[in-house]
Amino acid sequence: MAAFWHRNDNLPFACYLVELSDAREASKGVKMLERLAENGNMEAQLKLGEVLRWGQYNGSGDTTIKPNIPAATKWLKRAADQGDKRGYGELSGIYLHEGNVDEEKALQYLLIAAQKGAANSQYFLGLCYMKGSVLPVPQNYSEGVKWLRKAAKSGHNIAQIELAKAYRDGTGVNVDLMKSYIWFSIAARAEVARQREVVDRLKTVVIAGVAAASAPIKKGEVQTERDEVAARLTTSQLIDAQNLIDTRYIANNYEDLD
Repeated sequence: MAAFWHRNDNLPFACYLVELSDAREASKGVKMLERLAENGNMEAQLKLGEVLRWGQYNGSGDTTIKPNIPAATKWLKRAADQGDKRGYGELSGIYLHEGNVDEEKALQYLLIAAQKGAANSQYFLGLCYMKGSVLPVPQNYSEGVKWLRKAAKSGHNIAQIELAKAYRDGTGVNVDLMKSYIWFSIAARAEVARQREVVDRLKTVVIAGVAAASAPIKKGEVQTERDEVAARLTTSQLIDAQNLIDTRYIANNYEDLD
């Protein structure tokens, strides 16, 4: 195990170093990533691009790695050239938000990332078509729903919520309360998981030597919207929808779900 962590130019060790709060150790991680990236390691190119795009900061807010957009762009392009869909997505963000904004390039890279299956890019592209004002694409609800559906089927939680709303409201699709309920239900599972995680953390908190009392879990926004749709369905429809969620859609990773 020791040999694994201390071997020169080891990607997991380099990633570990750049996350440290000590600037000198983080700098060593960057240098290690650079050597790996120069040798064509796609994961190192991507990680280096992300680190240099956003920078790194310790718990006190001090900079451990300074952002460097030109260098980040260089390494993300290298990763993208090797076919990394995440690299295309990061490049799209750079051209949309950092330095010299170029919306045409941002859209170009976003489309490639979405077509390659990057869920975040699929969601954002869907949002662009739904809004018609974020990138140079016309408002097109049908196209927006198409990309939201792809992202939702890839497990993107916010896309699942937006798709549920589209089926509820008939935006870009015909109103379909069964599908709306199904997508709200799938999205609500993630919301419940997050709530339970917070409660579990609270159980470990000790105040003046006494464990903090855990508050009851309140119904979240997604669960509320799900239940509002459920109230518009028949008992038979609800039973059918729940059976489909449990026995078909979750098991098949949403493959058969529109």
